Amino acid sequence: MENLTFKEDSRLVNLYIILNLFIFFILTGVINYIFDLTGLNRLLNLSFYFGILIFVAILTNICKMVIDSYFTTYTLTPSRLEMQYGLFTLKKENIEYVRVIDISVRQPFLYRFFDLADIILHSSDHSCPNLVLTGIANHKFYLEEIRRYVDTARTDVSISERL
Repeated sequence: MENLTFKEDSRLVNLYIILNLFIFFILTGVINYIFDLTGLNRLLNLSFYFGILIFVAILTNICKMVIDSYFTTYTLTPSRLEMQYGLFTLKKENIEYVRVIDISVRQPFLYRFFDLADIILHSSDHSCPNLVLTGIANHKFYLEEIRRYVDTARTDVSISERL
């Protein structure tokens, strides 16, 4: 068995960027409309400052998503799942397959357009009880691989499934 390494799908980041820009234009339009109705815009030009504030907040959100997506790597080894993330400080989370209690899949509405999903590992590990693999393309393949590794690890250690 070899190690499988994969990342979050980049289409998810593109989707979030488009969604955030859409929210920016909607919010600036609403703020302009409200300030024009009240007459405050002519006095203080508040819509410009609120537009800048919203733009900075959305730009920060987009940068965080791009950094999180680009600098997160998941590796499936025969004995554990490793998640490596971080830009300046590299962090690693490991979950032994023996400690996995349950595996669930979450596929929000926007993920369905690109056939993406979040794979959530619920474990008895105290440092990381829930590990979320975000925006995974080909999630059915990785889900089956994780299940196969978990079953193999449980068989090797003779752990039966607890209900």
